[in-house]
Amino acid sequence: MKRTTLFRWATRLVSPKIAERMDQEGAFRLYWDLSKAVKESDFVRLVDRGADVTVFCFSGLAVLYLGMPSYEFRTILPKSSAACNFVFIRDLFRMQYHVAPDRSRMGLDYYDAKIRGLIAQLGSEHNVALGASAGGAAAMYFAGRCGLDQVIAFSPSVMVEEYISWRAHLRAFLDLKNLILRFKAYCEVAAIALAARFMLGRFHKTVGKENCWNVLDTFRNAANPPRTTIFYGTYCRPDARQARLFRDLPNVKFVGLPTGHHNSPGFLQEQGNLGEAIANEIEEALAARANAPAKPDGQAVHPAS
Repeated sequence: MKRTTLFRWATRLVSPKIAERMDQEGAFRLYWDLSKAVKESDFVRLVDRGADVTVFCFSGLAVLYLGMPSYEFRTILPKSSAACNFVFIRDLFRMQYHVAPDRSRMGLDYYDAKIRGLIAQLGSEHNVALGASAGGAAAMYFAGRCGLDQVIAFSPSVMVEEYISWRAHLRAFLDLKNLILRFKAYCEVAAIALAARFMLGRFHKTVGKENCWNVLDTFRNAANPPRTTIFYGTYCRPDARQARLFRDLPNVKFVGLPTGHHNSPGFLQEQGNLGEAIANEIEEALAARANAPAKPDGQAVHPAS
């Protein structure tokens, strides 16, 4: 059985609605071939509303179904937060942003320059990084590297070993509690563990294991630590363990959701709360910024949390 067929059926098992939409959009097409013609506009999409807030939305790897990575949050955000500019950024090659549109292995530098250029172009006072899974890791990485003011990360995959190590595989497949009580969540985590191992092998062959970004250190060593909120499923053991990596940082807020799914945005979306949750985090950050004490030169001091 081809990998495409295998993961199409896995998607139908875990989330039939997503699988149906992907079939309709042709999103099960694979983008393995780095020689395939692409344009820079395939990677970045801008919605400029002249707002004082800009949200940079990073796509994840979409490892569950191996379809073309989408511009995530592109449907829900413009409806829920009209007072924002939006920059939708896609990792089309599924290389954790390490491969640039010209197929060079200078992707991290490319996206760094692109983000900084858009910050200067848009001139917003408050810049937010948003993402889920690998997109959440990208949000934390580029927020630390480019000096963004806020991060909203859903189940950020900052330590891929939590999904691809043999110990992680044993935990995923022997998680009898989720198997019995949350069967779809169990299937999702198990499928992600298998797919992530395959895709990481491809990443190491293309980019090199030694060239992989260090999300944890980049985020922790940011000159101005961004105000950060991490959403994660409390019954999703890999995501809960990764969230705990930041428990010693005062600028990080944790929101545990009652789900075993890795797809925590999907959980909130099913309840109709995703857009509201994102908007609330941005509004809280803006309120904290407005109430922050002034520096000696008259500029506001951004509170840690």
